[in-house]
Amino acid sequence: MQLILFLLAVTLTECSGGANEEPYRAGTMSDINHMSDQHRLFADLFRHYVKDIRPVLSHTDVIDIKFEIALFNVLSLDSKTGLMSTNAEIILEWTDPYLTWDPKAYNGTHIMRVPHYNIWEPDIILYNSASPDYASSVISTNAIIDYTGEVKLLRQAVFISTCNIDIQWYPFDQQTCDLYFGSRTGDIQQIILHKGKSDISRYQHNTEFVLENFYVSMDHIMDPCCTSPFALVS
Repeated sequence: MQLILFLLAVTLTECSGGANEEPYRAGTMSDINHMSDQHRLFADLFRHYVKDIRPVLSHTDVIDIKFEIALFNVLSLDSKTGLMSTNAEIILEWTDPYLTWDPKAYNGTHIMRVPHYNIWEPDIILYNSASPDYASSVISTNAIIDYTGEVKLLRQAVFISTCNIDIQWYPFDQQTCDLYFGSRTGDIQQIILHKGKSDISRYQHNTEFVLENFYVSMDHIMDPCCTSPFALVS
């Protein structure tokens, strides 16, 4: 059986961190005087940082976000249930103007790695998820922050999605399966998506399928909730 896999419909927008996570709390001045350079930087960055608000200097500003995806495995494709399982990693990059600093003030520190729940994050979900516990299946790493405010966040998960299966020509059938990622709340007045690469350099072949294609493209869609379209990476 041949399998053509497409990544479709990715939308990004604002969200707060995990509901049960606690943000970093800055120490007292006495504590800060005895901190290392990275501890001082951590304290200074998050003393007045608000993770629940979209990080823009003006409410009319738009956040540019690059979306990339790396496909590791197509674990299964069930022709009876129409469910596909894929192991993949999403890479998000954007600039947060409230997370900038002068490296000279912190002994040449150019990069900080902080728990992702301390910062503002775009809220990406898999629209056609068939997992009953999608949120807990997504693993987010520490956010990597550059002194210019550039933020990189990696999310990995085993995505269980629905797929329209056509077995008319089984066992020589060819399937096209879509992954629909998107945001519930952000439109193009808040976020502009930029297509990044679709990486299969670490893809491990499945003995049941041949991966014919895997690519990303851009689009816009309307949602009944809103008057402005949502940006999509398809």
